[in-house]
Amino acid sequence: MMDSQEPHLRTLFGFMGITDVTFIRVEKLAFGPEAREQAINAAQAELKLVA
Repeated sequence: MMDSQEPHLRTLFGFMGITDVTFIRVEKLAFGPEAREQAINAAQAELKLVA
């Protein structure tokens, strides 16, 4: 995976002193309504585990 946003955000948060960061990805949102719903549901389930 080529992700340029996460490293940038980790650096930015680290500069502000925030080092314990968890990213939850929601991908395939433009692959149709079924894929979108599955992706959102999976991200919400992962968020519940983290929170």
